[in-house]
Amino acid sequence: MNPFAMIGLFLSAFCFGSVGGTAYAAAHGLSEFATIFILCLMNAAIVLIWFGIFGAVNSRLSNLLRHKRKDLRKTKLTGMLTLTGFTFIFGSLWATIAVYALNLKRTPALISVTTGAVLGGALWTLGSLGIIWLLPSPWILYAVAICMTAAIVAKKVVENQALVREVMNNLVRRRL
Repeated sequence: MNPFAMIGLFLSAFCFGSVGGTAYAAAHGLSEFATIFILCLMNAAIVLIWFGIFGAVNSRLSNLLRHKRKDLRKTKLTGMLTLTGFTFIFGSLWATIAVYALNLKRTPALISVTTGAVLGGALWTLGSLGIIWLLPSPWILYAVAICMTAAIVAKKVVENQALVREVMNNLVRRRL
């Protein structure tokens, strides 16, 4: 595959996700294995690009505001699994926005977002190519991921109900 086609494949995956990348790869005659392998690598690269963009914006904003928020969030397995599921469902852009908005630790978050992006991209690539034969549709896995992520988030909200109430009260007071 020539370099211009690889650039086109990357831009297609960057803008339209794995489904767009799969369509581009199929139109340019890539084999199924090559499509899956290349798109998994590209999804990992896209996560690094998003982290770089938001990291640069975050450092500019913190220099401008002259203060940094404290990193109060602990890295726990359930939190990282939730972030992986969130990435699987919504994609690496929204997951990276959540990482920087919640001020999560960058290294574990990068691993979680990359894992979710590669797994989600592989699922949609396999579904787009018609390779997934064990399931009637990749939408079933997508629905299961949504349910699991929602359950983990709901469990954490219930466990931290006092903290959630305090944060919501602070948000309401700031708006008024």
